[in-house]
Amino acid sequence: MSIGDVTVPQQFAHTGIWDWMNLNGTFFSESGKANTALPLFWANTTQKWLQGIKLVQCVNSSLCLPQKPKLVVGLSGSTANTLVDNAAYWNFLFQTFRISYVDMESSAVVMTS
Repeated sequence: MSIGDVTVPQQFAHTGIWDWMNLNGTFFSESGKANTALPLFWANTTQKWLQGIKLVQCVNSSLCLPQKPKLVVGLSGSTANTLVDNAAYWNFLFQTFRISYVDMESSAVVMTS
């Protein structure tokens, strides 16, 4: 990956609101019944979100990335409502769930979507 590249995970786990006693329940989704939430660990994304996305190498004639950016799809990501700056925790997430990266911003996007 280089500066300008964009990653879109296939799935997210929200590890900031983790219920440590119930590893299968972090996100909540509609269950099909009124006022009833369905707990889930992974929130899946869809390729439809990517329709029409074009990554450009240059912002203008004098400001360009050294190479054309690429779009990488299919990783597993972790998102949290707090900054995670702990190498041991990152290692745990990778070893346990094969999570490739952790961010703060995706939690809001995924939970809203």
